[in-house]
Amino acid sequence: MSTFLFFLKQYYSLIMISFRIKKQIILIYLWLWWSTTTSLYVNATNDSLKPGDTFNSNSTLCSKQGKYCLELRRYLIVIDVNGTVVWFYDRNHPFDSEEDSTVLSLDYSGVLKIECQDRKPMIIYTSPQPNNNTVATMLDTGNFLLQQLYPNGTKSILWQSFDYPTNFLIPTMKLGVNRKTGHNWSLVSWLTPLLQTSGEFSLEWEPKQGELNIKKRGKVYWKSGKLKSNGMFENIPVNVQHMYQYIIVSNKNEDSFAFEVKDGKFI
Repeated sequence: MSTFLFFLKQYYSLIMISFRIKKQIILIYLWLWWSTTTSLYVNATNDSLKPGDTFNSNSTLCSKQGKYCLELRRYLIVIDVNGTVVWFYDRNHPFDSEEDSTVLSLDYSGVLKIECQDRKPMIIYTSPQPNNNTVATMLDTGNFLLQQLYPNGTKSILWQSFDYPTNFLIPTMKLGVNRKTGHNWSLVSWLTPLLQTSGEFSLEWEPKQGELNIKKRGKVYWKSGKLKSNGMFENIPVNVQHMYQYIIVSNKNEDSFAFEVKDGKFI
C-alpha cells in the first residue's frame, strides 16, 4: 500500500518536487512513500464512538485496517501510518495542554464535542433535534465522520472531517465548492514551520479554468495549468503525475477536484 499527499506549507520541509516562481519555492509539494500492507498498520480494536462514549489523550481511535488514527494531543488530529498529522480540528485554537481532562465525547443527544478543563466545550456538531442514533467513525480513507443510523440499516453523514481540510490533501478528499451549501474546500498553509495556525497561502480548485491555484493572501501565486488530453496538468512535471487518477466533478451539487493512486500502489 502506498499513500500520496498534497500538502501546503511555508518555505521549509523535506520536498520531493519543488517549482521556483519569482525565485521562491512554490508551496505545493507532492509526497509519495511506500509502506507494506502489514508491518506499518496499527492493530485497531475499535474504530467508532457510540452515544455515551468518551475519548481522551490516552486513547487512539483507529480505522479498521489501521491506515489512519484519531488522537487528542494539543489538537484533535488524524495521523497516518507514518505518524504524519494529516488533519487538525480547529488548528487556530489549540488546547491548553494534553492532559487527560481534555475529552472528546458523543452524547446521547447526538452532540459531538471536545471538553477541556477551565474552558467552554468545543462543539464539533450538534443536532437540531436530540438524536441518539448516531455513530462517529474513523475510516480507512482518513475521513472521521459522524453519521445518522436508520432502522433499515442505512446511514447519512451529519458531519465529516473531509469537509474541513487543513494543509494536506489525501486520496478522495476534495478541493472545490459544495453548490448546495456554498461550503468551500481548500488547503491553507501553516503560519510558520512551528505554528500550525492558518498561514497566508492556500491551494484551491478553479472550476471555470479547470486548474489548481495557489494563492497568497487571496491573490493567485501559481497555476497548475489545465488538464491536458493525457490526463495531466500542464505545469506539473509528467514524471510525478503518472501514478495518479484525478477525479473532477462538475454538476448542480458540486465543483470539485480529488485524486486517487492508480491501482492503490506505485510501481
